[in-house]
Amino acid sequence: MAMELIDGFAGAPHISGEDLAALNQGCFGDGDYVFEYGNNLAATVTNANTVQIGTGALVSKGRRSVNLAAQQLTIQSGTQGQKRNDLVVARYAKASGTNVESTTLAVVKGTPVSYGDAADPDVTANDMKLWRIPIDGITPGTPVQLFDVMKPMSELWDSVSQSVVRPSISWPGLSLDVRKAGSLVVAPFGGE
Repeated sequence: MAMELIDGFAGAPHISGEDLAALNQGCFGDGDYVFEYGNNLAATVTNANTVQIGTGALVSKGRRSVNLAAQQLTIQSGTQGQKRNDLVVARYAKASGTNVESTTLAVVKGTPVSYGDAADPDVTANDMKLWRIPIDGITPGTPVQLFDVMKPMSELWDSVSQSVVRPSISWPGLSLDVRKAGSLVVAPFGGE
């Protein structure tokens, strides 16, 4: 089948995760974003070995996921005299055989260094970077946000629906008249 109706009755279950991911990428783009929802997956270091990720929603590679309750994630202890960057990621997985898809939050441990600045650890193509947790010695620092927040349509609408300040502009031989916001009427030689 070359074309598939998604938003309609097809007589049998027919909508796949790939269908929805394609539509989400068309709406949101192919980037990774946190939606303005809940507390935007806020990260709070609660002790030397725990980071709490708050409520929120995201889209990554076209897959939308939501975190409805705060989650506690474990950070491995640091080492005195060393620095390390750990990353909190949203990890997408698709089980082979069953094709069951999931998103989980995980901490990716960085490599400790004795001098200089620590680098972020490598992540897979299925990981969306959310937060960097810098660790200096045994003390985790303030989480650093690594994602963009996608503004809701209600806020974006204001940026694309501005009314025109000057309703008409005239040049010799050409008259431009804007009668409604967003519509432009060109009347050559001052005519209607």
